[in-house]
Amino acid sequence: MEIADATIDLAKSYCDAVDAVACEGKWLSVSKGFSLSDSLAFMRYCARSNAVQLFLKDGHTVAGWCDIVPYGFKGGRLGIGLRKEYRNQGYGGRLLDAALDKAAGRYRKIVLFVRATNTGATALYEKRGFKVKKVFKEYAYEGLPEQVLMMVKKVKKKD
Repeated sequence: MEIADATIDLAKSYCDAVDAVACEGKWLSVSKGFSLSDSLAFMRYCARSNAVQLFLKDGHTVAGWCDIVPYGFKGGRLGIGLRKEYRNQGYGGRLLDAALDKAAGRYRKIVLFVRATNTGATALYEKRGFKVKKVFKEYAYEGLPEQVLMMVKKVKKKD
């Protein structure tokens, strides 16, 4: 397993990974992944905007991803996901740590949104210094009401 910057040659595998996680209907704000052309456009945006975009690679398969893209004034917005078979093995923490390390000096704060029911992810974020700043109580996913947490972490500059 290797954590590396995203590369276009893995775009199809990345697209498949996002779709696999989205189709579970539990973790992301969408229930279906994005098209290959949309995924490529997002990857190009990340490269142009000096965003952080990392892949957890298992050979030529994208097992997971973590991106931090510009959000608001000097902020970044975090997105992360792991294919089911790679969870609960420490990969999510390693991927998140690598992304946060790369974000140092690029952003003053990192914002993320997570379902309140996703207690495993919330605990991971809290361990990394994220704090709940807002609770959205009337968010609806697939027509069902659900609470979503906005979590924020201040980022220190690299020495």
